[in-house]
Amino acid sequence: MQGDVREKKYQFQSSKNIYFISDPHFGHANIIKYCDRPFKSVEEMNAKLIDNWNNRVKPNDIIFILGDIAFGGACVFEEIVPKLNGQKYLVLGNHDYKNVRERYREWFVDVAPKMFISIDGQPIILNHEPLLCFGGQMNNRTWHFFGHVHTSKTESQGSDYKLVRTMCTPSMYDVGADFNDFTPIKWQEVRDIVLRQIEKNKNFLQLWESEHMKYTYEEDELGIENDYQLMDALKKYKCSNMEELDTLLYYSYGVRLIDRRKRISE
Repeated sequence: MQGDVREKKYQFQSSKNIYFISDPHFGHANIIKYCDRPFKSVEEMNAKLIDNWNNRVKPNDIIFILGDIAFGGACVFEEIVPKLNGQKYLVLGNHDYKNVRERYREWFVDVAPKMFISIDGQPIILNHEPLLCFGGQMNNRTWHFFGHVHTSKTESQGSDYKLVRTMCTPSMYDVGADFNDFTPIKWQEVRDIVLRQIEKNKNFLQLWESEHMKYTYEEDELGIENDYQLMDALKKYKCSNMEELDTLLYYSYGVRLIDRRKRISE
């Protein structure tokens, strides 16, 4: 696809209805099998995705599509996209680069590989794949919405699931269709989810900012050699479970606690 490939910046107020979705994969029959989607056919999937979309998003609402909107070439785009409500902004996904044509631009307000937006002053980075690092990440000043990974809330889906759980910080959220009941998620909904994530995880983030240079894993100053010391570490670092401690240690020292425990048991 030729044209403007610069990153874009936009500012909005929440007085407008703003929605997000990624990876609907209209027309992609195999995605039903790959991601265990609850549809018997691609026709059923397309119809349900369109109904969910248009029941939420009205023609004048704003919707950001974070990639992989459709699969199967020009005929799928030309059949599906004009049926979808909303002022559509497309962040290109890995499938879109080969499927989106220049003439499709009339269906979108804008098309770009990445977008920087703010809603009510909150900076948000929109990218198809989740980003490992971005400015304002560790103090939660900047939020990041993504797709691509096809995770679900009930069980692990997609080959990137474990990696995503490892790398995600509280200000990140998967707006993918598989993770959000195959329905666009409204700004106020995702805002409240991210705020809860930040509140839930503020202890280990505060600790990361204040103490991550104090210890070195190689010198074994953590002293986690058995389960009793693990419990002491959970209390010391104010982590409610092993997963939070594991995340803290990963961001601080670049190692996984589970790897450490495996070596202890061998």
